[in-house]
Amino acid sequence: MNRFNPLGWPIRGQLAALLLLTQIGAQIITAATVDLSTSKTGGGRVALVLNLSDPMITVLRLNLSQDVVELQQRLGSLGAVDPRFRVVDHLPDSTPLSAFETEITNQIIEELPMVWQDKIRVYPLKGRPFLNAPGAEIVAVAARLGPEKWLVFEPRSDGFVQSFPRVVALLGLLIFGLPLAFLSLWAGTTLVSPIRRLAQGVDQFSADMETPPLVPSGPVEVRRLAEAFNQMRGRLKKLMADRSHALASIGHDMRTPLTRMRLRTELLPPSETTSAIERDILVLQTMIDDALEYLRADRVTLRFEEVNLAGLTGTIVEEYADQGHDMAYLGPDQLFAICDLQLMRRALDNLVGNAAKFATTTTVAVRSGAEGHVRIEIRDNGPGIPEHLREAILEPFSRIETVRLGAPQSPNGFGLGLSIAHDVIVRHGGTLVLSGNDPTGLVVTIDLPMQRETAHDKLREGAI
Repeated sequence: MNRFNPLGWPIRGQLAALLLLTQIGAQIITAATVDLSTSKTGGGRVALVLNLSDPMITVLRLNLSQDVVELQQRLGSLGAVDPRFRVVDHLPDSTPLSAFETEITNQIIEELPMVWQDKIRVYPLKGRPFLNAPGAEIVAVAARLGPEKWLVFEPRSDGFVQSFPRVVALLGLLIFGLPLAFLSLWAGTTLVSPIRRLAQGVDQFSADMETPPLVPSGPVEVRRLAEAFNQMRGRLKKLMADRSHALASIGHDMRTPLTRMRLRTELLPPSETTSAIERDILVLQTMIDDALEYLRADRVTLRFEEVNLAGLTGTIVEEYADQGHDMAYLGPDQLFAICDLQLMRRALDNLVGNAAKFATTTTVAVRSGAEGHVRIEIRDNGPGIPEHLREAILEPFSRIETVRLGAPQSPNGFGLGLSIAHDVIVRHGGTLVLSGNDPTGLVVTIDLPMQRETAHDKLREGAI
């Protein structure tokens, strides 16, 4: 959403709207041009009026007799056939002709035989504007049949002529505008499809680095972008693989001396020093296991299945309660969601385990959330986490002991439990939010979609 696209339309919609608006603008310009060309003194307007006067010109061309009585008899009956013709004794009082009326008169005279050229009079029909132009009326054409007889022709079928420019614009819009709109939709779809596939590929890679590389397609710019992304993807995968390999090698290499140290302590006589060394060895072993677990969780491909999330959460709470922790589960026995069972178990176990570690009382509630989501809330009465540190604690290697005020300063772990849980929830398309409990403690709120919705699905909601 930006100032150039406030409605948030996709590209194909913008292309269709742009072309359609262009066509509408072109038709408006066409109508305005015709209106301009048929202004009060314009030659186009004169031509239209001459067309309206064609029946009168034709009648006079066919009647060249000089006998007044014969003309009155022959032409006087025209009114019964065509109501636009009538014979009158007097014409309206003459007024000075406008430039337009003078030009019309001259044009009509040029079209008539010599016998009629000095017997023609043109006068405006008051109250009948031509082409809705103020001050310009439809003109009547009169021909003298005798001393007190005039054959008058008053155009009446001028509806189409009055709306002619607008009819042209509307017909042009229907004939050209609608096909252009459909064509632009098709062209927009063809142009946008490679961009959409590229966006989906980027989103999928952000959620799962094991997705296959993109197949370049579409315009040359989009193909170059896809190739550049594939190159970046390869470098990122190599970087992650090198990191994982380095940490795994370090962990493996550290286990050998740790094992030797453990064996040596077993040969020593029991003492406080020996017990302290054994505790340090256990801490190191735990830190190595946490680091390797974090690397494995980051590389595992999600295996979706239907999981009783309420039952899984209740089981984890019962396990900690059996170990002597004051924990309570609030929620239904069954509430299903599509997720990876092993990764979700690990995430929930980390979160509930943290509460058990830092609090004396914990309540875990599961319920149906809004819009097809499951909400899990873990409330404890521990020391809590300061608001300004809640975002940082979700980052890898953030030691929870350095954040939880008043917590025992035990150096167990690398601080990866919350980070692993957060990554698992996000990869499932959910959210994990930390907030304060009243009066003290921490509230961990998890919102998970019941249906399969990974992180790239969430990102794609505002896509092209």
